[in-house]
Amino acid sequence: MEKRLISYKDMNVGEEFEAEFSIPGEKFEEYRKLFKREPFSHTPPYLVMLHAFRPLAEVCSIQPGTIHAAQSFTLVRPTEERNFRAKAVVHDKYEKRGRKYVVIRLDIQTLDGTAVAECSFSFVVPE
Repeated sequence: MEKRLISYKDMNVGEEFEAEFSIPGEKFEEYRKLFKREPFSHTPPYLVMLHAFRPLAEVCSIQPGTIHAAQSFTLVRPTEERNFRAKAVVHDKYEKRGRKYVVIRLDIQTLDGTAVAECSFSFVVPE
């Protein structure tokens, strides 16, 4: 599959992308050590957020000059799963103070379709 370039003129509101991703087991151990946590019974939301953007990068390419303007993350429910599907949609495009913004929203689910988290990323993009 050819990667799509995240650009203002080529991205259309409502356009969708989908990709699956897994969180490797060693990342759980790194997280536990970094935050001095005991073993946990669910996948840490922070790991889900960190890995959620990766599948988008498999189908979209961020062009030079793109600025990461904002992001949000909402945990819908904890899960023990380590395999996920990210459904991304171009949620909005707008201009503000002479800059062009693209907002991409990701709905993260387990592979059986159970909602886990919602993320939103805003980018200032060149033409």
